[in-house]
Amino acid sequence: MSNTHYVCFPCRTAVKRAKSWCRGDEEHAPRCPHCGGACTELDYRAPVPPKNKGKAWAALFARTLAEQRRRNGYDPAALAARKHELEREAAALSARLNNAKNPPHPDHAKQIRRELRRVQNALVWYGVQPDEAA
Repeated sequence: MSNTHYVCFPCRTAVKRAKSWCRGDEEHAPRCPHCGGACTELDYRAPVPPKNKGKAWAALFARTLAEQRRRNGYDPAALAARKHELEREAAALSARLNNAKNPPHPDHAKQIRRELRRVQNALVWYGVQPDEAA
């Protein structure tokens, strides 16, 4: 039976376990011996860098994240559609807030501002600055 590498990225620690020990779900992943967090399973071909090689660990993390996104159905088109939906929502909320003919009640305006902040914070995740969204 072959061994599989599991790593804790915050601690830069590697743990080896038998391939059948973990079935791919984080619930059964081995725990980090230093921090106690769940370790991430690596591809059997992925080399584990030494602890003192920060750039190599960053590259390994980026590759692992990209692989997890690909495996979990990361869809750039769906993310772009969500971004445009949030931009439209932010524009509509801003227009309601700045309506000179029929200004909202102060309590309602507070609620609209809160919702606008939520939408703008979500847009930041997509790389849109808050002043561009409004």
